[in-house]
Amino acid sequence: MYLGSGLYVVLLSVIIGVPLNSILAGRIFPMFVSDSNAGIPCHIAVYLYFLCIVVITVSYLISNAVLMKKLNKMSYSEILRDRD
Repeated sequence: MYLGSGLYVVLLSVIIGVPLNSILAGRIFPMFVSDSNAGIPCHIAVYLYFLCIVVITVSYLISNAVLMKKLNKMSYSEILRDRD
């Protein structure tokens, strides 16, 4: 019942977090290497953002399915008894 309810939270946090992380890393990374003469361009292709979102969402769905399969094997009384 509650296992699938986190999907929207995961999707929202991924959609906000991945681009925000890229922006912050692009601004912070030059500060770390400001005293060196070498540099690495901080650029991520747009399709990689979508790939990250898809990979995170699929891994969430797989872990949710594994947990549901495990819970369906247990009886409801055993689940409620082991709650602490």
